[in-house]
Amino acid sequence: MGEMRAKINDANSGVAETIATAEIGLNGAMTRLTKGDLDAEVKDSGSDEIADMARSVETFRENAREAERLRAQNKEAEERAEEQRRTALHEMADGFESSVNTLVTELLTAVNEMRDTADNMERNAGDNVTRAAEVNEASQNASSNVSSVSSATE
Repeated sequence: MGEMRAKINDANSGVAETIATAEIGLNGAMTRLTKGDLDAEVKDSGSDEIADMARSVETFRENAREAERLRAQNKEAEERAEEQRRTALHEMADGFESSVNTLVTELLTAVNEMRDTADNMERNAGDNVTRAAEVNEASQNASSNVSSVSSATE
């Protein structure tokens, strides 16, 4: 019977060692995962409770990898959206600047045309004053001539 107990104790020690090794391996993998090491290997061989736990940890690891992939994808989408926003703002600013430049050019053209029109009106007014003076002088000469003829006929 002593020999049987020794064999049972050896068997128990072997099982305990196997369980402890599996638990230590699983604990190590879980520790690396909690620190962000998503490449930590999780051994899930077997059909006992520890293997079931290892499969659960592996599922957690795969879900964490997927979450990391989605975060990276989201960040890229945000960066693209920001770049598109900057591009749209630049295009809007360029369009606004172009519109303002066009309006300023049109305004300067209208001012120049108004200046030319004012200069022409000033010249015409000067010409009209000169003509009015000439007409006035001619009228006075005519009036003087009429008076001379009228005096001579009396």
